[in-house]
Amino acid sequence: MKGFEPLPREHFQRYSEDPVKILPYDPGILKKSAKLLAALQLILRKSKLKMHLRGSTAYKIAGVGDIEYSVYPSEKQWQSVIDMLNEYFSTPKLVRKEVVIFEKNDNGVDFGVMVLKGKAAEIDKRVHAYLMAHKKLLKEYENLKYKYRYSKRAYKYHKYLFIKEVTEAIPE
Repeated sequence: MKGFEPLPREHFQRYSEDPVKILPYDPGILKKSAKLLAALQLILRKSKLKMHLRGSTAYKIAGVGDIEYSVYPSEKQWQSVIDMLNEYFSTPKLVRKEVVIFEKNDNGVDFGVMVLKGKAAEIDKRVHAYLMAHKKLLKEYENLKYKYRYSKRAYKYHKYLFIKEVTEAIPE
């Protein structure tokens, strides 16, 4: 599957060389942020959208201990969903044509919501499904996180390369 336009290595220079603290998968992590999750579900109920758990928590592998969700509104719903989440989270961390990312800390847990549409949504859904269907890849992904935890820059770069390779392995 054709993914996003490749990122140059220089893109990752913005990340520090500080180590990344990798935590084993914690099945209780969702309970730690139940209040925030309930509030977000209430917000999104107006748009009849559901949040989809993503990332290390969804894969049940080690990670940085955050909780990430994806939301896939239609083109028609896009702006109203962004506006609803903007009221709750305030300023998004990232705004792109097909991706908006919101983040908040709740009870010491970083909580993120990625709002995706178009090609970005398609890639996100297909990569997630592919990884969930290929447990061996999830173990490789987890090992990669431990291997490159010595530097946030190396960690982000090698995660990017892994996801890029997985995306390209998905049949069209």
